[in-house]
Amino acid sequence: ATLADQDVPNLAGVFVPWFGHLAYTPSAPAGLSLVARCPVQPVFFLRRAGRWVLHVGPRMQIAKPANREAGIQAITDWATQYQEALVRAHPEQWVWWHKRWRTRPEDRLDPPLR
Repeated sequence: ATLADQDVPNLAGVFVPWFGHLAYTPSAPAGLSLVARCPVQPVFFLRRAGRWVLHVGPRMQIAKPANREAGIQAITDWATQYQEALVRAHPEQWVWWHKRWRTRPEDRLDPPLR
C-alpha cells in the first residue's frame, strides 16, 4: 500500500497529470509491479453514512514493457487517472491541504532514481 497522491521529493517518482497539472508522483508501486510481474489495483476507503467502505478499483495486468521507464510512467499515469476520477466523484473525502504540486518538472532536472 502507498499514498500515491503525495508529493514526496525524496522518493523516486515521475510526473503525471493530476487535475490538469503535472504532479510528482511516487513510482515505486509501478516499479514493484514490473519487477514482481504482479497486477496493480487501486484501493481506497470512502466514508459513507458514518461508516468506512472499501472501494476496490479495476486490476491492471502488467505485461513486461519493452522500456522499463515507459512502463513505470504508464502504470503511474493509469493509477493516478483512476484516483483523480474517484476524487472528482468524492472531493470532500480527499485531503486538499497537501501541497500536491510542490515539486515542478524544472526542479527535477536530474532523472530521479528508480
